Formats: sequence, C-alpha cells, structure tokens
Amino acid sequence: MKILLLGIWMFEGPPAPTPFQIEGMTRHLIAESTNISADTEGRLFGNQAGMSLLKEIEQLHRRIDHLKNEVHPTLYLAHSTTLDDWSNQQDQGRILRQGVVHGGNVLVDVAVIRQYGHSPRTVKWTQAFYHRYGVAFRFADQILSAPSKFVTALNWRASVQSLWVWGEQQNLARASTVIEQVDKLIEIWKAGSEVLFHPTTESQRLFDATEIEWQAV
Repeated sequence: MKILLLGIWMFEGPPAPTPFQIEGMTRHLIAESTNISADTEGRLFGNQAGMSLLKEIEQLHRRIDHLKNEVHPTLYLAHSTTLDDWSNQQDQGRILRQGVVHGGNVLVDVAVIRQYGHSPRTVKWTQAFYHRYGVAFRFADQILSAPSKFVTALNWRASVQSLWVWGEQQNLARASTVIEQVDKLIEIWKAGSEVLFHPTTESQRLFDATEIEWQAV
C-alpha cells in the first residue's frame, strides 16, 4: 500500500521548482516588466514593440477609411450608370460619348443597389442584376460570403454580355460558352452538392475551363 501511494504521489504532477529555478524566473519577470509602456490616450498597455505596431495599424485603418471616402462616391456613380445601361435606363448616345463601358463587378453592384435603397430605378437594377450575373439579387448575402473564384466567375458572366469585344462575331461562341459554364457552376453553388473548387471537383473543372475561354479574348 505504501508503494502504491508513493507511486501516485510521484506522478500527480511535475516536480516543484528548485530555489535556483525560482530565482531565474523572478529575474526574467523583472526584466520583462521594465519593457512595459502605456498609451494613456488609448488606455492600452504593452511592450514598446507592440505599442508601435498598434499605432501603425491605427494609421493604416485611417488611410483605408480615407480612401473609402474618396473612392466610393466615384465608384457608386460609375456603377449606377452601368446598372442604368443594363436595365435600359441609360441614354445610349451618352454611353457612346463617354466611350466607357464597365464589365461585371458583382460585389460593387450589390453595394450600389443597397446604397440607393428601394425605388422603381433599383427594382430595374435588380432585374438587370439577375440577367447579367445569373443569380437573383435576393442571394446577395450569400454572394458576399462566396469563394473568390465564384465571384470571379459571376464577373466573367456579366462582362461577356457587357464588353464590346465579346460582341464581335469571332467571340460570340466563346461568350456563350462562358455563360453556359458559369450557369452550371451557379447550379452547383445553389445545390451545395460539393465543396467548391477543391481539386478534382466539377466546380473546379468548370472554373478552369471558363478561365481558358476568358483569357482567349
């Protein structure tokens, strides 16, 4: 019985640290504590390297916010014009004078439609959205969280219907192939029948085949 109890005591946990080890750990903690600083404005505590990194991150966020404030109005205007064009609410003469036609950018178009709210104009936009991208606007949240390859494929589908080069006679067959293959990909996405774009999956095969057609023009 004594042997059994001794065995249990010996394996209950790690051995207690020696006085020498305790002294070493104490010295380490004291040394670390001298490298602590405080940001009184942000009420943050950490070592100097960490505080510097936090400040750099804050500066980066401010730059990103600044860029958003500058870019978004222009982006909204450009894509609202595109959506007007797609839904036949844009003067064709004005489009020709501008000499600019935008391809598909499904994430931006989702943001634009939501930004403008519900109106007769945006109702037509959602109809055009479905026609160009092949997915109804009610799936917008799912599109926003979809894999990047799926988003790219939707953009290809819209672009081959929008960019003039795809309307040229020699490219019409390729445009039809792109639309057909992306539509098959959309069906797989809706069905949830496989993990999208894993090697050897049908979705990856369709994406690769569509990319070949896209890059050929």
